[in-house]
Amino acid sequence: MSIKKKITSYSVIFFVLYIIFVSVVVYLDFKALNNKKSREFYENLVVTCTEIKKLMYGKEENPLVFFYKFSNIVLKILRSEGVILYDNSKYGKFNQNLHKVSLIYGDFVVIGNIKPDFLEKIFPVEPYGNVGSVINPVFVARYPLLWEGKVFGYLITWKEFNNLNFTVFGIFGTSLVFFLVYVLVISRYLSSISKDLKFLSGIIKGVAKKEFSKTDLLRENAMRSKDKDSEIYELKVAVIKMIETLKKILIETSKEKTLYERMALTDPLTGLYNRRVFTEMAEKELAKAKRYGYNFSILMIDIDNFKKINDTYGHDVGDLVLKKISEILKRNVRGADLVARFGGEEFIVMLSNTNLNGAVKKAEQLRRMIEQTPIELPNGEKLRVTVSIGVSTYRGHESLEELIKEADQALYEAKRKGKNRVEVFRESLTL
Repeated sequence: MSIKKKITSYSVIFFVLYIIFVSVVVYLDFKALNNKKSREFYENLVVTCTEIKKLMYGKEENPLVFFYKFSNIVLKILRSEGVILYDNSKYGKFNQNLHKVSLIYGDFVVIGNIKPDFLEKIFPVEPYGNVGSVINPVFVARYPLLWEGKVFGYLITWKEFNNLNFTVFGIFGTSLVFFLVYVLVISRYLSSISKDLKFLSGIIKGVAKKEFSKTDLLRENAMRSKDKDSEIYELKVAVIKMIETLKKILIETSKEKTLYERMALTDPLTGLYNRRVFTEMAEKELAKAKRYGYNFSILMIDIDNFKKINDTYGHDVGDLVLKKISEILKRNVRGADLVARFGGEEFIVMLSNTNLNGAVKKAEQLRRMIEQTPIELPNGEKLRVTVSIGVSTYRGHESLEELIKEADQALYEAKRKGKNRVEVFRESLTL
């Protein structure tokens, strides 16, 4: 499906869902609102009746007169309408002084103005509820009238309510939510298109640089596409065909790959530079030092008792230790410095533009961090590892080998003096 048709389909679906959702939500919201309001109406009635009884208690011997006055005060306070119902067969003798009887409803006498059909609707409601439409409900509450511990009758009250303002607010709120959801869905769809285009742009830029590593990724991405009729899918297929054509042309015109693609620059276990790369880059640093006269230093680092670790825990743990120490070294040197695996359990660090004092401080910092960082083994055990470090600083050396040899001699001295320490090369070490 084309992008235009898809967006149109989304719009139509959302409009239909919007109409259904608004209708359902507004209806359910009104029901919940009406239930809440009717409960509040009943609670207000109970509180009002309780307070009025306290004020009027014991001032009237005729229950009918008492409850008539009582209900008038309650209805006035609640600003609602209501009627009194009582059993004529039991309490009819009390109505001789009251000429407000409106109608007879079954076994009940009704005092107050009310239509019989409306009384039929509200009489079954107890103790509270609402009748009528959800937009214009009538809240109804029934309150038992007690006289000398027995139910004399009931006070039934009702009050009309208009939900029109809430209707407008509910529709507006629901519309806003649906609009935001619609915008979110369309934005996500457009974002996915943008992501695909950015992905294709990156692949095309890579092809311009003769990089074809992401071709299989593009092919897999195209196969996963659900919409095979979209313009994006067609574009992906076209790019794949273009790449395949270019690859054939390049294979026909050149059968050799560049030397850097075959060259292994890093140690496969630790990810650090290997010894050969370190030597090449350190030679350049030595040439700069000779030309411009600034310092640089070498740290030779060896893991203490590494053979014992391998013998005790196995070579897998030994490899894990090498990796963790490599991470600590990489994380705690500057971008201009260089860390490499020199061989076995030995690492070498070149500190660019660093004098002897700065090199010793850095070496001590690295030693402490390794000592204070336990290595968690697969079985949950935490292994503490230490290192010994030898330091040498450029002092006009003719070759890099001399500088590395001095750092190695200082490392040997650190081992001899008990390990887990930093030693600086001194002339006396060569004696």
